Amino acid sequence: MDRDGVIYLVASLAEDDAIRQFVLHRIKSAQVLDEPATSPRGFDLDKYIEEGGFGWPTGRKIRLVAIFDRGPADTLAETQLSPDQIIRKLDEDRFELTATVQETRELQWWLSSFGPEVEVVEPKSLRALMRKLVTSAAKRYRNF
Repeated sequence: MDRDGVIYLVASLAEDDAIRQFVLHRIKSAQVLDEPATSPRGFDLDKYIEEGGFGWPTGRKIRLVAIFDRGPADTLAETQLSPDQIIRKLDEDRFELTATVQETRELQWWLSSFGPEVEVVEPKSLRALMRKLVTSAAKRYRNF
């Protein structure tokens, strides 16, 4: 798995079946074994990722509704957040995105990266959090 330029190996140790993430550049040596690789019973990498294995999950999927400016909306039309994503044009410059996504800290950071080009509408809890983050950030610039 490649995430922000860091490559991770998803694996378990021989002692147990607990799934772990290993950052490849921290591995100093490796040894090829004669035995074939095995997977823990019932483990599915796609499901692991979908359920938030790399996104610090808070434990639930949410229905995200957000209003994006044209630039980000154009990108999101090409790179979907989820299979059920819908983008609806509100006017010439604003688009409403609706998608079912995993609620994660990464989602919060990603949304924050759009600055004034996004407004989270739903869920209300995420909207409140984004308002808190934006208000806190604005306080840092009051005496500029």
